[in-house]
Amino acid sequence: PLRREGPPPIHIQLARRFYEGGATVDLPFAAALGLVEEMAAFFDAAGELRPAANVLYRPRGARSTNQEVLDQALIYAAYGGQIEAAAFLLARGATIDGRPAGGFWEDFGGLTALHIAVWAARSKMVAFLPEEGADPTLTDKNFNAPPIGWAIHLNRETNRVHLQEAMQK
Repeated sequence: PLRREGPPPIHIQLARRFYEGGATVDLPFAAALGLVEEMAAFFDAAGELRPAANVLYRPRGARSTNQEVLDQALIYAAYGGQIEAAAFLLARGATIDGRPAGGFWEDFGGLTALHIAVWAARSKMVAFLPEEGADPTLTDKNFNAPPIGWAIHLNRETNRVHLQEAMQK
């Protein structure tokens, strides 16, 4: 059900099983699983993304810029609740309020990592992102709702409290 604060979404559980079974990952999938050592391998000595950083599933054959890859990876980290991975990406230039094209959530309409963290019931991530500078007042394009609106609608009380505190700072 949608209204929960609990275990990881089934997608993360399945991705982890595939990875443990030998499946390869790119930067966004490594971020979702919190594989920070693997994430580091997607950057060259100058800190630039290697081409392998974005080679797996991309809806509608979308080709992404390096910035979009970083921003998409941050959204995956938020979905997976991977704070260390999110911090790693932010340190390498991911835009904290980025809304990258070409990802799983593109059809939802302009979601930020903070929206995704609320949707996935990742309360530690919901607390972390505003501390790092995420704007808790940004709205999505479909519902014109900020993350706190999502938290209220989805009955994510812990997330609502974190967001309310962030909005008062």
